[in-house]
Amino acid sequence: LKDIPAEFIFEKKGEVSRNETLPVTLKVANHTDQLVRFAVIGTASTPVSLRVTRTNPPSGDSRFYPRTELPGAGVKIIADPPSWEDLKRMPFQALSPGGTYELPLALDKVYPFPEPGAYEVQFATTIPLLIGEPDGAFADYCPIRLRVRSVAKFTVR
Repeated sequence: LKDIPAEFIFEKKGEVSRNETLPVTLKVANHTDQLVRFAVIGTASTPVSLRVTRTNPPSGDSRFYPRTELPGAGVKIIADPPSWEDLKRMPFQALSPGGTYELPLALDKVYPFPEPGAYEVQFATTIPLLIGEPDGAFADYCPIRLRVRSVAKFTVR
């Protein structure tokens, strides 16, 4: 999976104000010579979670990014994990060799910091990947789960 890097990129981190817009981008790149497919983010098989920890006083909060804000919100089919047969019945994102997928998100939409302090924020998801073709060399190994987890620290004024 080293040839399919994925991360949440925090556009701003460090010192921020409480009402500041805080963009976060999920980025998946395909550095293989194979077509890579995954269910559209936000379906039942690809939720995005958020964990916020405050250091003083100690507190924490965990929640899911609202499905209504994700591209897969309208998908009613549950396939966890998706398989080759699901390619015909639900939407997939396809990444050609050398391709990149980016999904803009916003921390402040999901978690407006309640008060000043030091926070650690984690975005995470697991993306089941279908690599190659249904009759290709990787078919029997799919889906392969790609875990994506990124953390940033904030000092909220």
